[in-house]
Amino acid sequence: MEGLILAILAAFCWGSSGVVYKKGLEEVSELYGNMVRSIVASLLFLPILIFGSYIFELVSIDMFTAFILILSAILSFFIGDLLYLYSLKRAPVSIVLPLSATYPIYVVLLSQVIYSVRFNLNLLIASLLTVIAVYAISRSVRKNADNKIKSLKGIYFALLAAFFWSLAILTLDYLTTKLSVVTVAGVRMMFNAAILIIIVSGFEGFKINSNAIKYLGIGGGILTFAGIYSFIEAVHLVGSWKVTPITASSPVIGALLGKISLKEKIDIATAISILLVVLGVILVSLTK
Repeated sequence: MEGLILAILAAFCWGSSGVVYKKGLEEVSELYGNMVRSIVASLLFLPILIFGSYIFELVSIDMFTAFILILSAILSFFIGDLLYLYSLKRAPVSIVLPLSATYPIYVVLLSQVIYSVRFNLNLLIASLLTVIAVYAISRSVRKNADNKIKSLKGIYFALLAAFFWSLAILTLDYLTTKLSVVTVAGVRMMFNAAILIIIVSGFEGFKINSNAIKYLGIGGGILTFAGIYSFIEAVHLVGSWKVTPITASSPVIGALLGKISLKEKIDIATAISILLVVLGVILVSLTK
C-alpha cells in the first residue's frame, strides 16, 4: 500500500510541476529556471547521500561508469529538462505534459535496437495511439492557438524532451548495476546544477528573481526531489510494472491543474489526445 501511495505522490509531483515551472518562467530564461530548480533539488538530495552513506559509492567508481553517469545527467536533467522548459514557455501545460510523457514509448522502441527486446502488439498499439495524439494536438494548435508557430515549436520541444529522457533512462540499466538508484539520481542532479551555474554565470550573470526563486526554485526544486525520490522508493517497494501505470496519470493531473490555475482551455481534441497518451504509456508499461 505504501508503494502505491508513493507512486500517486510521484504522479502528482510530475503533473503539478508543469504548472509551477510555467509560472516561474515568466520573467527568466530556461537556463536560469533549470539552474535554480536543480540547486534546490540538489540541496535536498545532499543530506540523504551523505548520511545514508550513498556518497561513498563514488570512491571506487571506474572511469567508464563515471562517463555514463555524466552522459546520463546531460541527456536527462540538462538537455531533456531544458527542452521541456522551452516547450512550457511556448505551449500550454495541457499540451506539453502528455507529449513529454511519451518517453516510455521511446524507451521500448529504442530497446528494440539496443537490447534486442522483442516487438509486440502492445508496443504497436501504443505507438499508433501516440501518433494519433500528436496529430490531434497539432491540428488543435493550428486551429485555435493565437501564436501557431510558437505553440508548434512547443510541441516539437516536448517530443524532443521525451526522446532525450528516454536515452537517459536507457543508461540506468547499466548505472543501477554499479550504483544505488539514490546515488544515480542525486549525483546527476548535482552535476546538472554545477553545469548550469557555470553557464548562467558566464552568459547571463547571477540575478535574483523572486518569482523564479519562489516557483522554480522552492516549488520546482521540492517537486523535482519529491517526485524522483517517491518514484524510486515506490519502484523499490512494489516494482516498476505497478508504479509506471500510476505515474502515467501525470498528464491528466497537469492538464486539470493547468485549466484551474492557468485558465487554459482544453478542447475535445486535446482531451482525447491526453487520454490516448496515457493509455499508450500504460500499454507500454504492461509490456514484458
